[in-house]
Amino acid sequence: DFFVEAVRELLPRGKFRGRHAVLSLPSSQMHLGQFRVQRGKASETEQAIGELVKTQWSLDPSEALIRKLPIAEGEDDGLAWQETLVMATTRDSVDRYLKAAQKAGLDVVGIKAEPTAVVDCFTHVYRRQRDGSAINLFVDLGAQSTRAMISQGNQLLLAHVIRLGGAHLAGVQGRFKFRE
Repeated sequence: DFFVEAVRELLPRGKFRGRHAVLSLPSSQMHLGQFRVQRGKASETEQAIGELVKTQWSLDPSEALIRKLPIAEGEDDGLAWQETLVMATTRDSVDRYLKAAQKAGLDVVGIKAEPTAVVDCFTHVYRRQRDGSAINLFVDLGAQSTRAMISQGNQLLLAHVIRLGGAHLAGVQGRFKFRE
């Protein structure tokens, strides 16, 4: 409801050229994790990640939208592995978000997971050739949690949700003396 109301108020006041929008799913609606799976056939990797999603997050892979980002690979004792950043949400969460956007008057042309949206947001800032190899840390301090994303250029390398946010820090503020 907040999303619908806020968008409806912002659209007439902003200098927007249209109603096309790319949405970023809030981290509160997503599961995020990094898994190491044995590298093999694509179908075997899919199945292994599906099992991890099911056991780690209690999500039925057939009822979830799952995005995988391979971030590293290697070999240990002759076994090839792949480190994969996995982002998953329920189809129901996406459907509710799309319906809210439609109700707010937006024409959704895409949906991104929050970590990839944050990295993409800054891609235009890093235009020099040496920026493509620079390692960047993005920290998003929210009320209930903090998101940390590490990228190299525009490639996401790590994303992690820390269950500590501004509301928690406000509660400890009186215990510390801050310098001005």
